[in-house]
Amino acid sequence: MRTNGNALQVYKEALGEVRSNIAHASTLQLQMLLSRILSDMGKVHISQYDSPIANGPKGDKGKCTNAKALCEEALSILYSLSQYGMTVDTLTILASVHGYLEMFDEARSTLKEALDLTCNCHGEESTEGASCHQEMAFI
Repeated sequence: MRTNGNALQVYKEALGEVRSNIAHASTLQLQMLLSRILSDMGKVHISQYDSPIANGPKGDKGKCTNAKALCEEALSILYSLSQYGMTVDTLTILASVHGYLEMFDEARSTLKEALDLTCNCHGEESTEGASCHQEMAFI
């Protein structure tokens, strides 16, 4: 069974490998893989922050700051590739990071952007749209 620390190490190794491959031959597939790894690393940092076992009752805000930087890098890649489906997932992660950092206006704005993209891709009555509305209610 992998712990969050092991998962983070695996992501770091994969990120290093993908970044070096992109430096040699940047392809659409490699860029999408890099953005997915960055986004997933952000999720790992958030789960570590959110875990009272790993951090005690108060989490390490540095993990949120790391997650924010990773998600923003992933978003810049996704926007340049016009990969809106993956962008919505990353925006949702980033919105939760903003919430943990008590940046509530940014969290709402990020979720609003995710909602707009979801409605454009799936329609306003979609399950994905309802999920974004539900997340907005929590913020």
